[in-house]
This record gives sequence, C-alpha cells and structure tokens, in this order.
Amino acid sequence: MTTQTPKTWRREVGQGLVVAGVLLQAAVIIRSLTPDSMSTEAATRISGALTGMVLIFYANAVPKTLPSWSRMRRDPRGEQALRRLVGWSLTVGGLGYTAAWMAAPIESALALSTSTLGASLMLVILRVASHTRERKSA
Repeated sequence: MTTQTPKTWRREVGQGLVVAGVLLQAAVIIRSLTPDSMSTEAATRISGALTGMVLIFYANAVPKTLPSWSRMRRDPRGEQALRRLVGWSLTVGGLGYTAAWMAAPIESALALSTSTLGASLMLVILRVASHTRERKSA
C-alpha cells in the first residue's frame, strides 16, 4: 500500500473542498432562481445534470491520478487496464446519468439516472473484485 505525504493529502482535501463549495454555490443559485425565473422541473434537471458532469470530470481523471507505477508492486499493464476500465465505465455511467436528467421525463429521470450509474458501478466493483482475487492467487 502506498502512503501519501501530508502535502499531497492537503492538496487533495483542498481540491475536494473547492469542488464541494462550487457545487453548494450552484445549488444555492439554482434554488434562489427557482421561484421566479425557473420552474422546479428545470432546477431539478440542471442540478442532476451538474452532478453527472462532476462525476464525468472525476471519472475521466481516474486513470491519471492514481499512484504511479513505480510505487506499486504489481503488473503495470494490468493496473493500467483496470484504471482505464474504471475511468471509462464511470465516465459512461456519468454520461448516462446526465443524459437521463436532461432528456428523460422528469417522473422517471431519477430511476433511469440511478440505474444507469448503478450498472456502471457494478461493472467496476465486479472487475476490481476479480482483479483482487487474481492478484491474491498469483
């Protein structure tokens, strides 16, 4: 297992707090516009789409931000393949989540977006479990 330096840890926590602040600010702005300028349905759709876009952003970064190969004791090709699968699966899940909130009827948008994201997450969980099992047996 790799260890992080305090400087790296602080930077990652700081970035997470900035993103959380931006999302909270977006939610406050959308909520303040809802009564007069925007319908509740539009506010709900925008909020869901923003959540999906954040997921897409972070999922796309997965293959690039995990620990470097030099600090790992595993096969670099297998690790990179796993990173790509996780990144692509969650990116596609985020795209489905965003598309559901933007295009599906509002009554079914929550169920459709959640099931789309859940399916991609299950694929990731199954592949990571398989990868862990393969590593332990080797």
